Amino acid sequence: MRSWIGSVGLCAALAACTGTLTSTEPGLQGREDAGSVTTDAALDASTALDAELADASGEDASTAADAGVDAGPTDPCTGVSCGAGAECDPRTRACACRPGFVDDGTGCVAPPPGDPGTRSDDEVCAAWREGQIENGSPAWTGDGTTCGPGTMSFEGIEDTLRRINVYRWLAGLPPVVDQPSEHAAQMECAAMMSANGQLSHSPPMSWSCYTAGGAGAAGRSNIALGYGTPGAAIAGYMLDRNVESLGHRRWILTPRLGRVGIGFSSSGGRPGQCLSVFDGSGPGSDRRWTAYPNQGPAPIELTTGEWSFQAHGVSFTGSTSATVTRLSDGETMAVMTRRLGGGGLMPTLAMTRQGWNAEAGETYRVTITELSDGELSYDVQVVSCR
Repeated sequence: MRSWIGSVGLCAALAACTGTLTSTEPGLQGREDAGSVTTDAALDASTALDAELADASGEDASTAADAGVDAGPTDPCTGVSCGAGAECDPRTRACACRPGFVDDGTGCVAPPPGDPGTRSDDEVCAAWREGQIENGSPAWTGDGTTCGPGTMSFEGIEDTLRRINVYRWLAGLPPVVDQPSEHAAQMECAAMMSANGQLSHSPPMSWSCYTAGGAGAAGRSNIALGYGTPGAAIAGYMLDRNVESLGHRRWILTPRLGRVGIGFSSSGGRPGQCLSVFDGSGPGSDRRWTAYPNQGPAPIELTTGEWSFQAHGVSFTGSTSATVTRLSDGETMAVMTRRLGGGGLMPTLAMTRQGWNAEAGETYRVTITELSDGELSYDVQVVSCR
């Protein structure tokens, strides 16, 4: 069976505001909403996504029921049963480990996420590079109709899972898997966003290509517009540029997220992407907090947006804040902090850098102060994985 990280034995691995993200990389012009939460407020902003963040065949078997009559294509994986953490690859009709799972000799298992602070630079970079791989070419094909959601390739789904799971692995969280029962609605959601060239968690019935299923999916999903591939949209969600709530990122880094529904469509002028994120079937984590960029070796691409600290088992007080110190010279780096909460998400502290950029080879100590049980510190060791 295949594992998604190969040489790395360990693993390699919101209805609130509406904001926009725009990539400057050719072919990846994208925008996203602020992710799904339980309240409806609106924020619309545009910006440029750093270019380095947007790195951005099925087997057809037909049978005849009667002479001269085509009964249509059959699923190549019909009759193939796979164990937990595995799925049938229609190209080979063989079971393979889902992205984020590894073959331990007895089956596909989710490796222990581990402590991000104990990993080596090489291990992190190998995982990061593998996480950027995109095999879906094309990730989507149309069905010849104006409003048809079309078909998302098997590879495109794998690419999306691979990208999500490398971010979760970096944060010390277990991987997620695909939720097939969500796929049809998420595809309709993506088609609606693409056809209308707009983003909404509550699309009106007056929208072109409106479907009740797609509208329902929009209300429980991260949604994005204009990213060339479904995997590239994940980088946009994680950066969350100009999204006050950092909601997309926070949903993707929810410890108990276990399954995601993935939709992608280019039925309109710009591709739409929808990702359901309200599932809570995952095993969770015993980590008391997660950080972005992560503790330990962290790819420099993660340092270009707002930094954040998400609390799982620690509590904020009214005075909780953060300081960042560059260890090479002891300089205190200017940051502005704000508290984020609500919408069913974990309390989060956002840190906005003031006039400085992180540099590869440097280590930055983040200290979260005035927690209910004192303070804690973690080191972000910035690495270039190119």
